[in-house]
This record gives sequence, structure tokens and C-alpha cells, in this order.
Amino acid sequence: MLQKYWFYIVSLLSATALASALIAEFYFNLAPCEMCLKQREPYYIIILGFIFIEYIENFTFDRLTILYIVIILYFLDKPILSNSLILFSFLVNEKVVMLLGPVFFFRFIFLKEDYKNLFFSFLSVIMYFVMIAILVNFMNYEFSQIYNNSGFYRLFLNIFDKSHLSNSIIPIIFCLAPYILSFLLKNKLNHHYSNYEIFVPLILWVLAYGGGENNIGRYVMHSMPIWIPIFASQIIYIFKLEKFLSK
Repeated sequence: MLQKYWFYIVSLLSATALASALIAEFYFNLAPCEMCLKQREPYYIIILGFIFIEYIENFTFDRLTILYIVIILYFLDKPILSNSLILFSFLVNEKVVMLLGPVFFFRFIFLKEDYKNLFFSFLSVIMYFVMIAILVNFMNYEFSQIYNNSGFYRLFLNIFDKSHLSNSIIPIIFCLAPYILSFLLKNKLNHHYSNYEIFVPLILWVLAYGGGENNIGRYVMHSMPIWIPIFASQIIYIFKLEKFLSK
């Protein structure tokens, strides 16, 4: 039972800890120090992560893909390991390199990061297409029938359609929100990223044309590991700013 519900338990404990801190700050007027504010970020990340992981819970392979992306991002300071994971990501899911390729491109161009992450992403893309060519031509591989009606017309969304709202529009808003807030706040809050990474979920949106309008949310939510830490810091910053302005 504990193994089945551990994520719920951890999220509940995180929410309890966060609620206690907010009550102490806003009700009892106990001002937190800077370190206390930074310590809240993991709780926001856990809660947000729980909400968004639950959104894609029916697609367990998507969850493994997101975990793989998190592992790559975590080990970026270890080039041999991270580049190996990037190179062989085509064996896990093509969405890994769909996401990380543009991220590394923007960081190489605008943040002057090392080219190796981008290079190995490019190699992974080539290996993916080689793999697909082999599967199709020599192993009679066929794509799912869901792609038979693919087309860019399926990327256009109707805000009055409940299915489009829940499966596409709301996830897109969440994915874009941290970058829009970054532009409005004019503060990256010590995070290392380029504001041009806002195009990453938009690229995933376009690449979702095969799955259709009800799958766009699944695609764009793969960008979650790159913006959830930013979003968590922004929430804390906004709470802090609101309290300062209310004085």
C-alpha cells in the first residue's frame, strides 16, 4: 500500500509543510529568511510535479520519459554520463531529444554553453531516423493508426471545447507561464536558462500534429522538468513581492 501511494503521501507532507510555513508567515507575521524561502522551492516542485504527473498518469511510458529527461538534466555537470544518456535517448523515446535538442540549441546560442550537448542531441536524432528506417524497411514496422489522420490542422484549438481545454490549452498555458513571468518580472531568480526556451513547448505543440488536438497536452508536458524549478521560484518571489507591496 505504501509503495502504491508513496507519491500521494510525499505530496501531502509537502503541502502540509508548505502550508505551515505560509501560515506562520502571513498569519503570525513571522518573517522567513532567504534560506527559508529557498527551502520552500522543493515543496512547490513536488506538489506541482505531482499535479502534472497525475495529468499524464494513464501514459506510463510518458512518465518514464520525463524521468529520463530529469536524470539527464541532473547529470549535466558530468559530461560523459549526460552525453551518453543524450546519445542513446532515441532508444527511450523520441520526445527526449525533441525537447532537449532545442533547449541545448538555445543555451548554446544565447548562453554560450558548450556545444557537446547539442552535438550529441543531433547524433541521437540521426540514429533515431536510422532506427525507424531499419524497422520500417526490414522488420515491417507500422505506425499506430492514430497517425493516419495526422495533419497540422489538428493543432488548431477551440477554447470553447472542454476536451481541447483540458487536454491541450490548460497544459500549454502552464508550460508557457514561467517564461512569460520571467519576462514580466525581469528576474531569472538565479536560474540558468534562456527566455527563448519558451519556444520549446511550442515546438512540442507543433510536433504533436500526428497525435491530434487531444494529445497536445501530453507532448508539451514533457517540458515540465525544465520549467518547474523556475515556476517554483517565481511563486515564492511573487508571494514575497505581494507581502512587500501590502506593507
